[in-house]
Amino acid sequence: KGQPEKIQWTPAAEETFQRIKTALTSEPVLRAPDFSCPFLLLTDASDTGLGAVLSQVQEGEEHPILYISRKMIPAKRNYAAVEKEALAIKWAVLELRYYLLGRKFTLVTDHAPLQWMAHAKNTNAR
Repeated sequence: KGQPEKIQWTPAAEETFQRIKTALTSEPVLRAPDFSCPFLLLTDASDTGLGAVLSQVQEGEEHPILYISRKMIPAKRNYAAVEKEALAIKWAVLELRYYLLGRKFTLVTDHAPLQWMAHAKNTNAR
């Protein structure tokens, strides 16, 4: 694994980062939710954090409603990849429960081993 390469954070990099943030959180990309339509919940996890995007298909195109993220707490950095991905799902559903409760939504994850969750009989307490 080794040490990650250090990034030089220059004023130009900061300016570019701010422009990207603005583009991702402005119309027409970011939309207000339409509670008559189902949601898509995309989640992901890494050694350093958890993230999720709540989105919807509106007018034939997928648009994000909101983005959330948090740092991975040190005690959970040693979890197996499948546990981190499951943690991201649990965290995102709890954080976004006011959008999701009583509504249909599709969960999207890039971690194929999580498919077992729908059919698991014995599960880890985590």
